[in-house]
Amino acid sequence: MAYRALGLAAGELGDLETGLTALRQAVRVASVAGLEDAAAQARMSRAFVLLSQGKTSAALRDASASVMSLRGLDRARALAQQGVILLRAGRLDEALAVFATALSG
Repeated sequence: MAYRALGLAAGELGDLETGLTALRQAVRVASVAGLEDAAAQARMSRAFVLLSQGKTSAALRDASASVMSLRGLDRARALAQQGVILLRAGRLDEALAVFATALSG
């Protein structure tokens, strides 16, 4: 969780490289520890940093992996974030479909 917090903070402050490095570490540590929800949430955070760097395909891969790994309210939140990424990528129809699914959660 500390690596995720560092990554989020760095990303918000515009230090995308530090944010990405910390979020990669967050995913790695959580995965090794068997904390799949924590790893999925870190991937979702990493997706926004990747999007901010213009790496849309990588951002969408992380977002999709997060959605597939999470359940319940966490999944609904991940879907909403995935919808934002799709929207920013100019994929409006897909974004609207994902938002509709998120709302049902």
